[in-house]
Amino acid sequence: MSKYQAFYLKAGKGNYEWVSDSGTNRHITNAFKDFVPGSFVKNFCQVTMGNGRTLSPGHGTVVLKSTMSDGKEKLVNLLRVILLPQCPLKLVVNSPFVRKGCEIKMH
Repeated sequence: MSKYQAFYLKAGKGNYEWVSDSGTNRHITNAFKDFVPGSFVKNFCQVTMGNGRTLSPGHGTVVLKSTMSDGKEKLVNLLRVILLPQCPLKLVVNSPFVRKGCEIKMH
């Protein structure tokens, strides 16, 4: 068993606001409002996705409120989250959590 508790990305009204993704190497949001005020840095970078390449206008910090396996809520800081307004989902990368000893369980 992992020494770290798992956290859950909750579904709201049948739609997942954030999705855990093992196939991406960057956290991605499609909404500028998700960024911590003052954290967004304009830094255009090219991003390759399954349907081609696109530009991200920058990155910043996003704070997620997550429910831990014991039912308690915890704030999780996601750093250097890139903004891709055209992305249909908000994606959380799995690998940083796995490197810290967390287990990823999908139900």
